[in-house]
Amino acid sequence: MTIFSVYIDDGCIVCDACEETAPDVFEVTEDTCFIKPDVRLDGGYDRNVGKAGLKDDVISALSDDILDAADGCPVDVIIVVEEGAVEEPPEPEEAAAPEPEGVVVEEVAAEPVEMSGITAAVIQAEISIFRYDPVTATTGRDTWICALPGHMSVLEALRVLKATHDGSLTFRDGPCDDPTTAISVNGRLVLPGNVRLDSVAPNREGGLRLRIEPLPAFDVLRDLTVDHWSLERKRESAKPWMVAATREGADTAQGVMGTMDPVKATGLHSMTDFASAPLLHACSDATPYSDDYLGPSVLAGCWARINDPRTADSSRAALQAVLDSRSGIKAETDLASIRRQNGSSRAVAEALLVARTSTLSRDAFNGRHGKHVWWYCWTVKSSGRVNDTVIYRQVLGPVGLMGNLFSGVTARMVFGFTRTGGRMFNDMLGMFAPPAGIGKMPKQFNSSVNNHHEVVAIFNEVDGRF
Repeated sequence: MTIFSVYIDDGCIVCDACEETAPDVFEVTEDTCFIKPDVRLDGGYDRNVGKAGLKDDVISALSDDILDAADGCPVDVIIVVEEGAVEEPPEPEEAAAPEPEGVVVEEVAAEPVEMSGITAAVIQAEISIFRYDPVTATTGRDTWICALPGHMSVLEALRVLKATHDGSLTFRDGPCDDPTTAISVNGRLVLPGNVRLDSVAPNREGGLRLRIEPLPAFDVLRDLTVDHWSLERKRESAKPWMVAATREGADTAQGVMGTMDPVKATGLHSMTDFASAPLLHACSDATPYSDDYLGPSVLAGCWARINDPRTADSSRAALQAVLDSRSGIKAETDLASIRRQNGSSRAVAEALLVARTSTLSRDAFNGRHGKHVWWYCWTVKSSGRVNDTVIYRQVLGPVGLMGNLFSGVTARMVFGFTRTGGRMFNDMLGMFAPPAGIGKMPKQFNSSVNNHHEVVAIFNEVDGRF
């Protein structure tokens, strides 16, 4: 039996059996199975319902694997076409040219169809790339001014620079959707293979400027290459894998299978529908400052498992403990930094917001002290200002403040400048309303918050439930 072609009929259940048997020929997608373009004569990437022929070297090397995959398909949707089974349509017979009858035939010329937006003109790009040499432990930047087509991807531009200018330039290379290739371009966290040069920066006066840096929150190995192992260790510590519970199934033609409401399944899928876990981890403003924080990518997977009705109760309780811990969702400072990155991050940010609300409703912001913390955080976020005195008063309370007057604490703070050599007056308020503003006594007036994570770090020490 000589194989000419193979195609996938309707009814594929996406069971991965064909891809395991012949991974070079079949690729299972979310809905069906595709024939890879590398094995087809037409180079297409679909179910090959048009019965395009396979390459000769593929037929000679992989015929047995294709036949085994067809025999092992549980629903028999892999159809093998034998050589000679596809009949070429007969060529139409040439009809005799009719005699001219004196009718003038006007020739109609069709206008060419242009595919606008796919290709772009050559533009001048000033590309500044972060460089790090681990041997000498030195950092810097290299800048190139190049003439590149606007439709070229950022990853392809890096390849061109490495091939033609500096062979020591180091970055993670791979397919356009490789999650490990994520970098920062002009402050945006992107997959460089999916971003065009003319879309990542505005084109001003016929040129654009790119500032390419490695992902934040990771240790840099060399140039744009970062170490993702810290994220993998955090993922392993969270144990987000599936521990299924015993539940009822539906008896189908393919056997007993579990069922789930479509709306619930779509919601669970959207929680973890992100292209790159390292990219999502770097989206958070808290991950560069906290080594213990698990990060949004790990927590999104944990929250999806918690909401999955297939998860066992013991696994759900363990994941909730991870979510409620000091390194869980309470360590996230601002979900807006995750939401603003790209479209898929919005659904993840919304899921993490629900997870944070669930965590706080279980073990935080309960009681008088917790309410003080909640309202203070709300005022900081809404106004962007923090008052050191409010923190001082919330820690001690009215009884503690009165007790300090007689315990000597207030006196030591007022006369702290005599021991440290610091300034006697912190601000002019000490001249009018002492002891505020004298020595180590905190200020009374608000000051702007530059880094919101600093406020969160303060409250993590003030109240562990935050």
